[in-house]
Amino acid sequence: MLFSNTFQAALFILLTTTATLVQAEDGKLIPYAKVDDNFYVLLSDVDGSNVGVNVAENGLIIVDTMLPKAGDKLTATIRDISDKPVKFVINTHDHMDHTGNNKYFLELGATALTQDNITNNKQLKVVTSTAASHSTNDLLVYFPDNNVLMMGDTFTNNWYPTFWTGGLKGQINVINKALELSDEDTVVVPGHGFITDSNGLKQYRDNNIEWVNRIMELHAKGLNIETIVQDKELHSILEKFANDARPVADLERVMQRFVEKTIKIELKLAQK
Repeated sequence: MLFSNTFQAALFILLTTTATLVQAEDGKLIPYAKVDDNFYVLLSDVDGSNVGVNVAENGLIIVDTMLPKAGDKLTATIRDISDKPVKFVINTHDHMDHTGNNKYFLELGATALTQDNITNNKQLKVVTSTAASHSTNDLLVYFPDNNVLMMGDTFTNNWYPTFWTGGLKGQINVINKALELSDEDTVVVPGHGFITDSNGLKQYRDNNIEWVNRIMELHAKGLNIETIVQDKELHSILEKFANDARPVADLERVMQRFVEKTIKIELKLAQK
């Protein structure tokens, strides 16, 4: 499904999940979706990553913490959701747009959850990919009681393919693991973009396969980057990724970078 503004994004959420979107009119809060009474998702690319907020009995579990500049808005939005203290912080990976306010919450007394200390927490389940995907340390964070899966940047539906670290193999690996955790009612939250479901995740997987296969097919024929970028079929595949959410002023230049990186990583991984 395509959308190009906040209204359409909100409509998508309302039609495909039980979540309702809270849009802050004064700009002091980050827009967020209420999945159920105990789970909320903050949605704002301007401020960094999407954020999951699980309202547990003894405090809040926060998944990802946006960019440092979003600290005040992030704190205010969390307080709008609940006055309980932030008890735990977990990151889907270590990029700054997902970890920017970790220090603030940890200094207030929150505990950082990692694979090593998460085994006793029954409120969530963490799964790692056996191969690198978007980064070398991606985590899938699943909340069974809420049936919410936080994907981090192993899945984005408002931007273009960025699985540079693990290539297609790593990307498919982590998506398949996510689908093993999911059912048709699971709320799937990308690192950036809009809330979706397992069908949206399957479509993203198919897009990845089409994208890489087409590029490598053209590369194997001896076509240079400039010629590959002009391929109409490849343009059609690329359009499936961003869902018309983030128009790019100079798409051809950006697409050239995407194609170059895709070829580079696939050739590198093929040599291993």
